Amino acid sequence: MCGRSVGGRRTGGAATVTIHEAVELLRSGSGAVREWNRWRRSTPPDTHRLELHLADVDLSGLDLSGLVLHRSTLERVSLRAANLFHARILGSRLDGCSFDRANLSEVRFVRSQLDGCNFRRASLARAALVHTQLLRCDFAAASLRGAELAHGTLCECALQRADLRGATLSARCFEASRFDRRTRWPTAFTPSAPGLEIDA
Repeated sequence: MCGRSVGGRRTGGAATVTIHEAVELLRSGSGAVREWNRWRRSTPPDTHRLELHLADVDLSGLDLSGLVLHRSTLERVSLRAANLFHARILGSRLDGCSFDRANLSEVRFVRSQLDGCNFRRASLARAALVHTQLLRCDFAAASLRGAELAHGTLCECALQRADLRGATLSARCFEASRFDRRTRWPTAFTPSAPGLEIDA
């Protein structure tokens, strides 16, 4: 697979694939993520590390635990009920993606931007947002227990019925985000900050 392109671009002679090949690899079952991450690590450090650009792709229900994405763009990708345990999303942009009922426990979003993504009923237990912005994302009935949110921003997000018990956060985490009386908060956190609004 050496010398092929990702999205029509070359990566300095590193082992790369087309978008179609990347999707087929991720769908191929046992060992797929290990192969993807091995392949990414083999890319020379002075080149782009397998920038993945996906749009309108269905990856629902796949076991993608431990997946690493770097400088990638995902648009309207369905990851419903997928297993993304301990995944790493680095310097990436996700637009309109669905993580409904997905397992994102211990996932790390680092210097990334997520816009209009659906996390309804997903598990983000012990997840971490590091210099990451989430805009217009839906966390209704999601579990964020023990998540580290203090270094991220949730703007215009829906938090109705979300469980944030044990999460690390601050009033500065939120901008124009909404919650309801069934939203569960960490002990000693009072959801009265200007960036939070309760539904009537």
